[in-house]
Amino acid sequence: MTSLLHQTAAARIQIDELTVGQRGLFMAKVFGNLFFQAEALLFTQARDLVLGATDFEWVGYSLSNGAHFLAPATGYDLELNIENGFRGTVSAEAAGIIISLYVFSQLSQEHVDTDIGNRMDTLFFRLREYGLQHPERRSIMQAID
Repeated sequence: MTSLLHQTAAARIQIDELTVGQRGLFMAKVFGNLFFQAEALLFTQARDLVLGATDFEWVGYSLSNGAHFLAPATGYDLELNIENGFRGTVSAEAAGIIISLYVFSQLSQEHVDTDIGNRMDTLFFRLREYGLQHPERRSIMQAID
Protein backbone atom coordinates (compact mmCIF):
# COMPACT_ATOMS: atom_id res chain seq x y z
CA MET A 1 0.00 0.00 0.00
CA THR A 2 1.31 3.46 -0.92
CA SER A 3 1.89 5.75 2.03
CA LEU A 4 0.20 9.15 2.26
CA LEU A 5 3.61 10.82 2.17
CA HIS A 6 4.45 9.04 -1.09
CA GLN A 7 1.08 9.97 -2.61
CA THR A 8 1.52 13.62 -1.64
CA ALA A 9 5.03 13.76 -3.04
CA ALA A 10 3.91 12.16 -6.29
CA ALA A 11 1.00 14.61 -6.63
CA ARG A 12 3.10 17.74 -6.09
CA ILE A 13 2.91 20.12 -8.99
CA GLN A 14 6.28 21.00 -10.48
CA ILE A 15 7.20 24.52 -11.58
CA ASP A 16 9.52 25.58 -14.40
CA GLU A 17 10.68 29.11 -15.07
CA LEU A 18 10.46 30.02 -18.74
CA THR A 19 13.52 31.22 -20.61
CA VAL A 20 13.56 34.63 -22.22
CA GLY A 21 12.93 32.98 -25.61
CA GLN A 22 9.96 31.01 -24.26
CA ARG A 23 8.40 34.10 -22.69
CA GLY A 24 7.87 35.62 -26.13
CA LEU A 25 5.42 32.86 -27.01
CA PHE A 26 4.01 32.46 -23.50
CA MET A 27 1.22 35.03 -23.60
CA ALA A 28 0.05 34.04 -27.08
CA LYS A 29 0.03 30.36 -26.11
CA VAL A 30 -1.87 30.90 -22.86
CA PHE A 31 -4.30 33.64 -23.91
CA GLY A 32 -4.65 33.16 -27.66
CA ASN A 33 -6.59 36.01 -29.25
CA LEU A 34 -7.06 37.58 -25.80
CA PHE A 35 -3.31 38.29 -25.68
CA PHE A 36 -3.53 42.09 -25.65
CA GLN A 37 -6.54 42.17 -23.35
CA ALA A 38 -4.81 39.79 -20.92
CA GLU A 39 -1.58 41.78 -20.96
CA ALA A 40 -3.40 45.05 -20.23
CA LEU A 41 -5.43 43.34 -17.51
CA LEU A 42 -2.28 41.89 -15.93
CA PHE A 43 -0.68 45.32 -15.69
CA THR A 44 -3.90 46.89 -14.39
CA GLN A 45 -4.33 44.18 -11.74
CA ALA A 46 -0.70 44.64 -10.63
CA ARG A 47 -1.22 48.39 -10.23
CA ASP A 48 -4.50 47.86 -8.38
CA LEU A 49 -3.36 45.08 -6.04
CA VAL A 50 0.29 45.87 -5.30
CA LEU A 51 0.97 48.90 -3.11
CA GLY A 52 3.54 51.15 -4.72
CA ALA A 53 3.53 49.08 -7.90
CA THR A 54 5.83 50.26 -10.62
CA ASP A 55 6.45 48.88 -14.06
CA PHE A 56 7.70 45.40 -13.28
CA GLU A 57 9.66 43.11 -15.50
CA TRP A 58 7.74 39.83 -15.63
CA VAL A 59 8.84 36.22 -15.58
CA GLY A 60 6.71 33.35 -16.84
CA TYR A 61 6.21 29.98 -15.19
CA SER A 62 4.80 26.72 -16.50
CA LEU A 63 3.36 24.12 -14.14
CA SER A 64 3.26 20.37 -14.58
CA ASN A 65 -0.54 20.37 -14.26
CA GLY A 66 -0.88 22.53 -17.38
CA ALA A 67 -1.25 25.88 -15.62
CA HIS A 68 0.85 28.96 -16.28
CA PHE A 69 1.39 32.26 -14.54
CA LEU A 70 3.41 35.44 -14.67
CA ALA A 71 5.11 37.03 -11.69
CA PRO A 72 7.01 40.26 -11.15
CA ALA A 73 10.74 39.63 -11.52
CA THR A 74 11.72 41.35 -8.30
CA GLY A 75 14.15 40.31 -5.63
CA TYR A 76 11.90 41.52 -2.85
CA ASP A 77 8.49 40.89 -1.30
CA LEU A 78 5.46 42.90 -2.33
CA GLU A 79 2.70 44.41 -0.22
CA LEU A 80 -0.81 43.73 -1.46
CA ASN A 81 -4.00 45.57 -0.62
CA ILE A 82 -7.05 43.83 -2.07
CA GLU A 83 -10.71 44.92 -2.09
CA ASN A 84 -11.75 41.75 -0.24
CA GLY A 85 -9.94 43.07 2.86
CA PHE A 86 -6.69 41.15 2.45
CA ARG A 87 -3.62 43.21 3.16
CA GLY A 88 -0.28 41.49 3.48
CA THR A 89 3.25 41.05 2.23
CA VAL A 90 4.01 38.12 -0.05
CA SER A 91 6.83 36.98 -2.29
CA ALA A 92 6.88 38.12 -5.89
CA GLU A 93 5.98 34.56 -6.92
CA ALA A 94 2.92 34.49 -4.64
CA ALA A 95 1.92 37.97 -5.87
CA GLY A 96 2.17 36.67 -9.44
CA ILE A 97 -0.04 33.71 -8.61
CA ILE A 98 -2.63 36.04 -7.06
CA ILE A 99 -2.51 38.54 -9.94
CA SER A 100 -2.72 35.76 -12.52
CA LEU A 101 -5.69 34.19 -10.70
CA TYR A 102 -7.49 37.53 -10.85
CA VAL A 103 -6.74 37.79 -14.58
CA PHE A 104 -7.98 34.25 -15.30
CA SER A 105 -11.10 34.86 -13.22
CA GLN A 106 -12.00 38.12 -14.91
CA LEU A 107 -11.42 36.74 -18.41
CA SER A 108 -13.48 33.62 -17.66
CA GLN A 109 -16.35 35.82 -16.45
CA GLU A 110 -16.12 38.13 -19.47
CA HIS A 111 -16.16 35.18 -21.88
CA VAL A 112 -18.54 32.83 -20.06
CA ASP A 113 -19.77 29.80 -22.02
CA THR A 114 -17.15 30.19 -24.74
CA ASP A 115 -14.13 28.02 -25.47
CA ILE A 116 -11.72 30.73 -24.33
CA GLY A 117 -13.79 31.41 -21.21
CA ASN A 118 -13.76 27.72 -20.35
CA ARG A 119 -9.99 27.64 -20.94
CA MET A 120 -9.49 30.59 -18.55
CA ASP A 121 -11.68 28.82 -15.98
CA THR A 122 -9.59 25.64 -16.29
CA LEU A 123 -6.35 27.61 -15.96
CA PHE A 124 -7.73 29.39 -12.88
CA PHE A 125 -8.46 26.11 -11.09
CA ARG A 126 -5.16 24.52 -12.11
CA LEU A 127 -3.22 27.55 -10.85
CA ARG A 128 -5.33 27.58 -7.67
CA GLU A 129 -4.38 23.93 -7.18
CA TYR A 130 -0.71 24.96 -7.27
CA GLY A 131 -1.51 27.83 -4.90
CA LEU A 132 -2.86 25.31 -2.40
CA GLN A 133 0.53 23.58 -2.21
CA HIS A 134 2.56 26.81 -2.20
CA PRO A 135 4.38 27.75 1.04
CA GLU A 136 2.33 30.99 1.09
CA ARG A 137 -0.97 29.21 0.46
CA ARG A 138 -2.79 30.93 3.34
CA SER A 139 -2.04 34.37 1.98
CA ILE A 140 -2.85 33.30 -1.59
CA MET A 141 -6.22 31.85 -0.58
CA GLN A 142 -7.08 34.85 1.61
CA ALA A 143 -6.20 37.20 -1.23
CA ILE A 144 -8.51 35.47 -3.72
CA ASP A 145 -11.36 34.66 -1.32
